[in-house]
Amino acid sequence: MLMINSQKTTQHAMLKNSIWFKLFCSLLVLAFIVFIALKSWQAFEQLKYAGLDSNQGVIKVSATEKYSKVPNRAKITMYLSQLADTSEQAKSLLKQQEQKFLQACKDLKINQKYIDVQDFIISKNYKWENGKRIFNGYRASESVVINLDSVVVAKSLVNKLADYGYTNVSYRTYLDNQSMEQAKQEAIKKAIEKAKKQAKELSKALGVHLGKLVEYKEGRDYGYQTPLRASSAEINSNNLELPTGQRDYEVTVTLKYKVW
Repeated sequence: MLMINSQKTTQHAMLKNSIWFKLFCSLLVLAFIVFIALKSWQAFEQLKYAGLDSNQGVIKVSATEKYSKVPNRAKITMYLSQLADTSEQAKSLLKQQEQKFLQACKDLKINQKYIDVQDFIISKNYKWENGKRIFNGYRASESVVINLDSVVVAKSLVNKLADYGYTNVSYRTYLDNQSMEQAKQEAIKKAIEKAKKQAKELSKALGVHLGKLVEYKEGRDYGYQTPLRASSAEINSNNLELPTGQRDYEVTVTLKYKVW
């Protein structure tokens, strides 16, 4: 009886091992079939473009997307200059003019970190009389640049400077780099979608199959409105109005696809 049970157990184990072996073999054959199919497809893909150079068997499409942004920053540049008999007097007068300007900034709560004094110079000044160059004292001068992240504050400052009688003041608005880049990337995405749609429609109209993308080009980002500027004459007018304006741009993308 014991011998019969042992034989049954052995037969059961052999049967079980045989099933697992067959399953393993089936999976092995299936994997081989998938491998062959994949290699055949890759060979077919390469065969589609065999004998073609980079300008054959392709379609090229381009799309342009426009976008607009309102400037969010402003730059004010001033040239301060004082003439006096001595260099110390010229420097003192320039300091007084500078303090008056700084008070205007303080009234508008403009942090001094936005103010940059450049090119401070004290030099001899001359004038011409009867064809002769005559010494005319000393001139102290400097340039002041104020970069503000608020166009509203910048407009207020320009008007206050006009009230104070400052001349040689320039004003321009611009868009910060981060906002500009974000707007550009959004426009590029839209342009790509337009180009892809064109490629699908074109391949359908030509009766060809659209293959892989082989080239992508991005055109220059064109702006077709210059930054807003105000001249010294405008700044010193009694009824100064400084519109912020709008900047308009466009970006173009080009896609090249293989077809078969």
